Amino acid sequence: MRMKIVFIMLMLLSLGLTGCRKSNLAVMSDEKSVTIIAENASKDMFGAASGFEITEGEKLYIDPVLNKGEIRLKIKSVDPRIDASVEELKDAVSGENPELEIKISGTASLEYELAPGSYSVYATVLSKADGTIVMSVR
Repeated sequence: MRMKIVFIMLMLLSLGLTGCRKSNLAVMSDEKSVTIIAENASKDMFGAASGFEITEGEKLYIDPVLNKGEIRLKIKSVDPRIDASVEELKDAVSGENPELEIKISGTASLEYELAPGSYSVYATVLSKADGTIVMSVR
C-alpha cells in the first residue's frame, strides 16, 4: 500500500514537471514602447495596453521573437479626432480608419508609419504562443 502511494506521488510530480506549464500573456507599455510576453499562451488569450505616443517623423518598429504560435495585434488610435490613414512602408495598407491589424509569427521585423497621436494595442493569441514582441517608437 505504501509503495502504491509513493508511486502515485512520483507520477503526479513527474506530470507536473513535464506537461503542466503555466499559461500567461502580458502586455506592458510606456510612452515609446509596448512589450508583449507570451508564456505558453493559449488560443484566445487577450491583453491590451494604451498610451504609447507617436510624434511627427517617428515610426513604429515591431520586433517579434515568437518561438511558436501566432498573435494578432490591433493598433488603434486613442484620439477620435485622428482621421489619418495607416501605411506600411513596404506595401501600402489602405485605410481611412486609423486602425492597423497585423498577424505576428516568427521573427520578421516590421516597420510602420502612423499618424502622430496616442495609440492602444490589443493582442489576441491565435494559436498557442511562446516568445516576445517588442514594439518601439523612434
